[in-house]
Formats: sequence, C-alpha cells, structure tokens
Amino acid sequence: MEAGQGLQQLVGKGRSVENYPVSSPFKALKEILYDIKERNRLKGHTSAVVSARFSSDGKRILTASRDNTAQIWDSEGNQLAVLKGHTERVNSARFSSDGKLIITASQDNTARIWDSSGNQLAVLKGHTDSANSAIFSSGGKLIITASQDKTARIWDSSGNQLAVLKGHTDSVNRARFSSDGKLILTASQDKTARIWDSSGNQLAVLKGHTERVVSARFSTDGKRILTASYDGTARVWDISGRELAVFKGHTSGVISAIFSANGKRIITASDDGSSRIWNISGEELAILKGHTERIISATFSPDGKRILTASWNKTARIWDNSGKELAVLKGHTERLVSAIFSTDGKRILTASWDNTASVWDNSGKELAVLKGHTERVVSARFSSDGKRILTASWDNTARV
Repeated sequence: MEAGQGLQQLVGKGRSVENYPVSSPFKALKEILYDIKERNRLKGHTSAVVSARFSSDGKRILTASRDNTAQIWDSEGNQLAVLKGHTERVNSARFSSDGKLIITASQDNTARIWDSSGNQLAVLKGHTDSANSAIFSSGGKLIITASQDKTARIWDSSGNQLAVLKGHTDSVNRARFSSDGKLILTASQDKTARIWDSSGNQLAVLKGHTERVVSARFSTDGKRILTASYDGTARVWDISGRELAVFKGHTSGVISAIFSANGKRIITASDDGSSRIWNISGEELAILKGHTERIISATFSPDGKRILTASWNKTARIWDNSGKELAVLKGHTERLVSAIFSTDGKRILTASWDNTASVWDNSGKELAVLKGHTERVVSARFSSDGKRILTASWDNTARV
C-alpha cells in the first residue's frame, strides 16, 4: 500500500499533510488503508478461504478454499483463473519460487500441479488419506507432500513420484526441505521428527518428545533443527539427529519455536500463556509474561532486537530481546490468530477472529483497522515490498 502517497493525494497538491483538517494524520491513514482494501476485494470462492499468498514478485495472489478450489488473482484483485479438479477442500496452495508453477494439497488425498495460467499439469496420486501440505524445493525441481496416511512423498515437478518416506506411525503434520534442497524434515503426531535425504532415505529419527511434534524447522545455516511439542518442550538437534538441548520450563504445550536470524537465540510460544527466550544451549534467558491465554505465535523482528507475540487474550505485545515489555497492542475484540513484522521491521500486522486485521507501527501505535470481512480473518500478510496487505477470511473472500 502506497500509504504516504495516498495521504498526499487525499490532501491535495501544494498543501501540507500537517495542515490536513483531521484530528490526527493517523485518521487519514486509516481512511486510505480502508479505501484501498475495499477496492480490492477478491470475490469468487463459495466457502471459507483458508489461505492467501502473494507470488514472490508480488504480481499475483493465490487463494485456497474449502470450496475445493484454489484461485489465481492479479495484484489488483482481478480473478485470473480458478483451479478446479480437487473433490475435497484445498488445505494449501503455494507458488514455486519463480512463480511459474503452483502446487495444491487437498483433503481428497491428492496434490496437483498447475501452471501460472491455471492449467492442471499433473495429479499427484498415491496418498491414501488427506494431503496436509505440499511445497516445492527452493529450486522448484522437487515437491514434498505430507499426509495423514503417515507418509511423506517426493515428486518431481512433472508429477512423477520419486520416493515414499515411510517410518512415521501417525499423521505427518508438515514436511519441508532444507534451504539447499538436500535434506527433508518431517514432523508427526507420533511424537517424532525425522530427517531424510532428497532420495527418500531416512537418515535419523529425532526421538525424545513425549507428545506430538507440532513444528520442526532448520536453522538458517541448515546445521541445526528445532522442534516444538505438546509435551511442553522444544529441542535442538544437529543434522545427524543428535539431541543438543532440551528447553524445559513451559507448563503446557509449546505451540511454536523459532530461531533468531543469527541462530543464537530461540523464542518459544506456549499454551501456558508465556513466551520464553533461550540461548542455543537451552539456558532460559527470559520469561515474557503478560498474556493470560494461549500464545499462538512468537517471532523475532528482522533485526533480532525485538520480539512480537500474539495471544488468544485479544492482544499482541512487543518486547525487547531481554524480555522487557515495550508495548501492548490493544484493540481487537476476539482472539488473535497471527502477528507479524513487515520485512523492514517498521510495521506490524495482526489478524483476529473479530473479522478485522490491524496495522501498527513498531512502537505499538495502531495505524489502521482493516474492516470489511464479515467472518473471522484467518491470515494476514504483507507483500514482500511491504506496500500491500493480503487478508483471508471465512467469509469466502480475500482482500488486498
């Protein structure tokens, strides 16, 4: 969103923004953001939109819905294509890194590859239960799918199955490639994560958690792995599968665990209403107290100096990296589902079940409330350049 340019256009040429007759420049900014959002409503789905993403160049948008379709839109909100073929809800939809291909995963046990015009290129058949997720490797040559049938599968970009990753004894929640595409990491309801090579050979079983593993991710340098579990712990492992540290202290399930950009710190978010900062050795550095319900997400700012948490208690909070609370982001009237920084760290975007998203500056001042959705907002994202915002809602629409 070109907020600054829009504000000047609203004021008029030759007139100072400071002299614009409103009680606050933030009010004018709210009007602009709201107006832009209303002009770019993505209508077409007939059931809840579960996700919405920009392409890497920001020129297109991809939505996934419970109406069994994904849809492609231009950045102005014009529908370009409806991806029809799935016979059950679409769980995820993603662009390849170059934006030329799309992969969808569905409750109908299949994933499907499409070109950027919406033509179906291949149906990835093999799973015997819901395909939970599907993503491309960074180079776009491989695809990994994760399923409730207890397997993950590797495919080439033409849709040929290359390997079945067998070993998990319960649903595979997520599967992801390392940044170089040489390794695959899976997380499962069976209380383990597993490391595989790109040919599908199992390299290590990460055992230690006593409840389901809800997330598993590589560090930026690819040398370590971080898992989070409903057993109230997070754990760090090397890529050979050796456990390096256990992060104990939470009194309920750990919902997420994230490395800082430099890999030296970790932030965890828990059902117990707290977040905690740790060093890589497992030493607790700070407890972030203030939320009174589940913390759904916790993340570092791009420069690593601040932390942002989002909670079911209707607030988000900003903290410094020593754990000191800097601001409470109040305004939402229902639970938050996410809170993220813009890529430059100057703004914050929150999404809530109160049917709105809100934009805040990095000091916690609310700049705009994005109203218009008539059901809960389930995701909100900045474009890569930070100029636009994309929201997805259970009201069957996305908005940009």
